[in-house]
Amino acid sequence: LARKQPIRGGIEISWGVELHPNELYGAVIANSYELEHEVAQYPRIVIGERAIKLLKDHSDAPVDFDDKIAVYQKTIAKTCLDITSVDMDGQYILDYLGDSFTTQFTSPENKNLFKNSYSYIIEQLQHYKTTKNTKLVLRYSMLESYFNDNKNLHTNP
Repeated sequence: LARKQPIRGGIEISWGVELHPNELYGAVIANSYELEHEVAQYPRIVIGERAIKLLKDHSDAPVDFDDKIAVYQKTIAKTCLDITSVDMDGQYILDYLGDSFTTQFTSPENKNLFKNSYSYIIEQLQHYKTTKNTKLVLRYSMLESYFNDNKNLHTNP
């Protein structure tokens, strides 16, 4: 968003096969595409129910602390769940404005990224209102709402 290139995506777990290098086939592609194309609707990353279930299963699993791989899986699963949230429509999303994500993956000097992103959202929202593009007005309004729920990121100096 800060680069004025909005993206949306879907993350899901399912079966798939790589028949040739970098060519993935199977339900994993179809399910991820459906999340991106049908569910995401506006610039966000939607995470599918199967992916969330797998993360919760690993996070909640009892662990023998001598089993380093199991400890690692549990830790990574908890970290992944910490950077997700449930959006206004009940979908799990990558919560890139949430405290856990910003603490782990951004630095204080990156706050301008959030301010620039928010400015871009407002710019696009005004443009689509002027051109009466209802579909994109709704999408950018939802994105603006997500940013407003995390106001401290784009209003503090």
